[in-house]
Amino acid sequence: ARAAGFEVGLTLDPDTPFKQVRDYVDELDIFQVMGVKSGFGGQEFIPSVLDRIAEVRRLYPDLPISVDGGVNVETALQMVDAGANILCVGSFIFKSDNIGEAIRLLRQACS
Repeated sequence: ARAAGFEVGLTLDPDTPFKQVRDYVDELDIFQVMGVKSGFGGQEFIPSVLDRIAEVRRLYPDLPISVDGGVNVETALQMVDAGANILCVGSFIFKSDNIGEAIRLLRQACS
């Protein structure tokens, strides 16, 4: 993939132990952690995912870490504080009456 100009990433579901993929993390350009079980939007964030984010950040301080699922103004700062530097947001923004305001609130929550 890299030879073709692509970056390589891996997404880890909350139920998958990190040890199953740890041997491959050095080969990644980005590591994504699911904050909810994969499959459908609008789920509640699984708080134990914060520990996983912190573990990955501790072991790989320079690796971009993305979180997808359960991102809102209450969870965004927790995710960033744990070590995430990319937040993939869906339901919070698209179920909002004002998309621009939702984005502004998320940025404000993380600053």
